Formats: sequence, structure tokens, C-alpha cells
Amino acid sequence: MEEEYRPQMLQALQVKVDEEVKSIQGQVPRSLHCGQATSYDETRRVSWLTRFGKLWAQVARYCCARCHYECRPLLDHLGVEAGPMSGSLARLLVLLAVITPYEKAARLAW
Repeated sequence: MEEEYRPQMLQALQVKVDEEVKSIQGQVPRSLHCGQATSYDETRRVSWLTRFGKLWAQVARYCCARCHYECRPLLDHLGVEAGPMSGSLARLLVLLAVITPYEKAARLAW
């Protein structure tokens, strides 16, 4: 069932991510170290692999001139962990590897 509806689930998840991008747009974060407002540095298109496929977003990066703290508020807001794969997918794959034989885990992961 999941295989059949994966494209729709990915589309719905992408819509949710796009909505979150709009909801936090224009909010200037403060440095966690010195408390000063950060300034806009750049925006990059990033992607990460989820259980349903690859998600994309335009992610703004901010930097504090005083303490050099850098942040990407959208990724923090979404709880996206560093790396090309979402943390939840990585944990599911590890669990799969622990509880099933290698060949079956590889087949299921693919």
C-alpha cells in the first residue's frame, strides 16, 4: 500500500515543507551565543532523503557578525538533521539492519 501511495505522500510532505518555508520567512533569528540579531548570509537549495522520497527547500543561512554563530532556521524548525538523509529514515534503516538478515534488509531498504 505504501508503495502505491508514496508519490502522493511525498507531494503532501513537500507542500507542508513549502508552507513552513513561507511561515518563517522574514523572521530574523538571534545568536544562541551572544543574543544579537543575525544577518542574512545566503540562500541555497537543499535536499534530503525521507521515507517517501527526496524533499527540496530553499534554505536561508544567517550569521552573527559578533560571534560568528551560523544557523539555518528552517532546518532547525523542521528538525532536519545534518546529512543527505533524514534522521528518522536513518534510524529506521539501522533498526531494519539490526532485526533482519542482511539480504532481506538490503532488499527492503532499496
